[in-house]
Amino acid sequence: MIEADGLYHTKQKAADSLRDEILLGMKVKTLRFDNESILNNMEGVCKIIDEVIESTVSNGGEKETGA
Repeated sequence: MIEADGLYHTKQKAADSLRDEILLGMKVKTLRFDNESILNNMEGVCKIIDEVIESTVSNGGEKETGA
């Protein structure tokens, strides 16, 4: 799952962490990018997304924990 984090996400880190744990239990990885990164570095954001997809595919669908 790809998530764009606005300013309000800085106030709900605990809720985000809990949700991430639940999703990981369902084998869903959350990629979180702040709005500034998306607006000012779309190429870098896309590169990270591509790398995570590639590592997931090369691991037979199992995500790497470091991504």
